[in-house]
Amino acid sequence: ALLTLPSHALKVILTTRIHPRRLSLVEPVHQVYLPLDQGLVSPFAENILCEMDKDGRIGLRDAPQELLSEARERTQGNPRALEHLYAILATDREASLEQILSNTSELMPSEVVDVLVGEAFNRLDRPAQLVMQALSVYGHPVTATAINYLLVPYQPAIDSAPVLKRLVNRQFARSDAGRYYLHQVDREYALGRIPPGEPSDIEPSGSPPFSLVALWDRAADYFEQVRLPRAQWKKLDDLEAQLLQIELRCAAGDHDTAASVL
Repeated sequence: ALLTLPSHALKVILTTRIHPRRLSLVEPVHQVYLPLDQGLVSPFAENILCEMDKDGRIGLRDAPQELLSEARERTQGNPRALEHLYAILATDREASLEQILSNTSELMPSEVVDVLVGEAFNRLDRPAQLVMQALSVYGHPVTATAINYLLVPYQPAIDSAPVLKRLVNRQFARSDAGRYYLHQVDREYALGRIPPGEPSDIEPSGSPPFSLVALWDRAADYFEQVRLPRAQWKKLDDLEAQLLQIELRCAAGDHDTAASVL
């Protein structure tokens, strides 16, 4: 509709992993396609590194241009990889940009992001790692209350709010209107650090094991508790908790319960 309207000043930016071929055939003269496969070019990648280190405490703001250029080349200008460089240095003040780049010097650029995700994750303390893993289990933006509910069996005194704030400040997590979530790259890594588990983990005799099956099941329990009463269902958004519960029950292999919710 916007493309076929008379001339106007509204600009829309659409990001997608799949090229919208049908859309690209509609008024192509009014569209600009910007492939981001190769990441940011100079000086934009270097600028991002410098701007994240606003006070210059971790050495990026005043780093030599040659070193910043090498960081761009090693990461192929991938914005997420650049954020992870910053996160590693912000977490471990003894690390330097030169050391991090030397640790990845033998890797192909396409593998650098995965290595940086792992390095950044491993430098976090255990509570922060648990919170990231909880975010990865939900797979959707959730509140600190949801994180606390999921982790109580494993960390009874958990208070995820300050941890989440710290993760956002260090570029590990994102926030939107009081809900928190992970970049897909970080989610896949954090999820991969959790043992898969067994179907019997859904109804353990004692404390639930720290496994994907048990965590998905408990995350579904959370949405079962917070869903709106039937009388308040007015639009599709009012069924968000049920839809997420179905998704998590299926992930845990509990298809019968998912079907009953549906």
